[in-house]
Amino acid sequence: MVCEYMDSRTNLEYLFRKRKQQGLFWGQDELEKMIVSVISTLSYLQSVGMAHRDLKPANKFLMANGEIKLIDFGESKDYFKDADDGGVGTMATIRGTPQYLSPILWKAHVEDGGNTRHVVHNLFKSDVYSCGLIFF
Repeated sequence: MVCEYMDSRTNLEYLFRKRKQQGLFWGQDELEKMIVSVISTLSYLQSVGMAHRDLKPANKFLMANGEIKLIDFGESKDYFKDADDGGVGTMATIRGTPQYLSPILWKAHVEDGGNTRHVVHNLFKSDVYSCGLIFF
């Protein structure tokens, strides 16, 4: 997979940190554009059976037009290929950054001390949860 060069100063993790230090806040119109951009990307991914599984600010870049570019599909999973039920209730390996895991994944991760290998869940919903947590 090849992606165009992305300036690290457009990475959301960097921008969130920098704005927080300066006491700056995102405007409602800016946030709406970013959220719509990410949700439409997740919607497309779900329509082709893919779950990203590692959504976090470090995997998002803010483009000049205000939209978000999603990167790092190293943990993604093709549910339509790997499951008969389209990913709903699929047994899958827990992947992603612990701080951005959905509650069901976090609980499974913590209860086993990070040693849980698989849990039954819907990662499409987990992606949406992670997205909401980032923008919260």
